[in-house]
Amino acid sequence: MYYLSLQLFLVKTFMLKPVFCIGGATIDYKLQSKNDLVASTSNPVKSYATFGGVARNVAENLARFSQHVYLQCAVGNDLEGHQLFALMSKLGANIESSIILENTSTARYYAILNPNGHLHIALADMDIFSHLSVSLLAKHWTQWDAHTLVFIDTNMPSEVIEFALTKCQNTGALLCIDPVSVAKTTRLPNSFKNIFLIKPNQDEASELSGILIETPEDAIKAGKLLLRRGAMNVVITLGHLGYILVNEEVQIHYSIQLPKRIKDVSGAGDAFMAGILFGLQRNFSMSQACRFGEVAAYYTLQSTQTVCENITEACLHQPIYEY
Repeated sequence: MYYLSLQLFLVKTFMLKPVFCIGGATIDYKLQSKNDLVASTSNPVKSYATFGGVARNVAENLARFSQHVYLQCAVGNDLEGHQLFALMSKLGANIESSIILENTSTARYYAILNPNGHLHIALADMDIFSHLSVSLLAKHWTQWDAHTLVFIDTNMPSEVIEFALTKCQNTGALLCIDPVSVAKTTRLPNSFKNIFLIKPNQDEASELSGILIETPEDAIKAGKLLLRRGAMNVVITLGHLGYILVNEEVQIHYSIQLPKRIKDVSGAGDAFMAGILFGLQRNFSMSQACRFGEVAAYYTLQSTQTVCENITEACLHQPIYEY
């Protein structure tokens, strides 16, 4: 605990915001069909495994192209959990506040992909997160202050999310949230007051706003509703249609350039969030921070890994669409 306090003091002295990533860590098993999927029969696939989990993905991205990253997650006392921690430590992420839970397994995520790399269906075994509580996690949050960025995903129980929101309100830390899935949007509080940024995808934003989102204009309307619920910034990702940014200053749709060949869409949204946090660490505007996110997502779409291993800080500083 003393080491963590000293490290945070040094980070804040040199004015680069520490980023705390709290939430899911999983083992991802991906099966990509070689042909169009056919129900009720065997389909030939190619398969591979990688580490995943929204908060962990965001933390790994940041560790690859930034510094002062703190991951708080839970794994089982199994080989996969220990390997996950070993990788994060090797990359330079601080995992002191992460937890190994006995008598349970590290979470697993199974994704079935179409031949073009787009998600067909996903299955998630996330029972481990039901064992987490405020008392287990919040004792590590004493160092948060107005110079802290906090990212949390909705793999966490609702009481943990609400306590994090209260903690950020009291300390001035900036809270960023990813709703993760339509089903898990119910874990968010009714009021988004003091949420600095919420980044749902198209389906999650439809669920949160009650608006069927089919166009960027629909997304901007939904963003305005989430702003009225208290969020300070709303970013809604729309797949190939790009994304929208809504706050008190801008209400804008950004189109994006996709790679000529998409290998796997998994993790692109997490890379996008990591790029945004990279920008916020360095006090860029929200619009510019989103541009960093675009670049990170672009690289990730071209990788079969949930987190692209080739992203560096230099990549993010290349002129937009010249990468």
